[in-house]
Amino acid sequence: MTEHNGHNGNKALRWKQNRQIFKDVEFPSGAIADLQRVDTQDMIAEDGSIPDTFYAMVMEQEQAQSRGEAFNVSGAEAKEFLKTQTYLTVQAARKAFVSPRIADEADYENDVIAIADLTSADKQFLWGWLTSGGTPAEALRRFRQAQQGGSVVAAPSMPSVLPASVAGNGDNG
Repeated sequence: MTEHNGHNGNKALRWKQNRQIFKDVEFPSGAIADLQRVDTQDMIAEDGSIPDTFYAMVMEQEQAQSRGEAFNVSGAEAKEFLKTQTYLTVQAARKAFVSPRIADEADYENDVIAIADLTSADKQFLWGWLTSGGTPAEALRRFRQAQQGGSVVAAPSMPSVLPASVAGNGDNG
């Protein structure tokens, strides 16, 4: 076996070494983290608990956005959409955070935070960053423009923000 990068040919270690870590990503709350990209489409496809109605709503949202129309859901659909979007964001955060890591219980001395440490704005920013491509700085600029009423183009693969009828109903933790 030939030695490569000091890993004695271990391809898994080389693969891990080559992943891109984005250092010092600043969140809307001002918190800083090191993140890695997560393939959200693969994550969703692998997760067996996502309701089919969510996929239909995502497709409807993408079609409405492509026509320049607002996407609105209400009642039980809005509640289900919010619940699923929150679940997906939590799962993505667990995979994306390199430092600090995210666990069920915070252990601040060992560089571990709980999902409850992220504000709603931080969670929304994270999902937008993961689904937008681009750099963390570009994603934060787009997020802040959206918060200030500027124009932002939604990510084509998944909704980067909740539908207008749901957005005001998020939690802060």
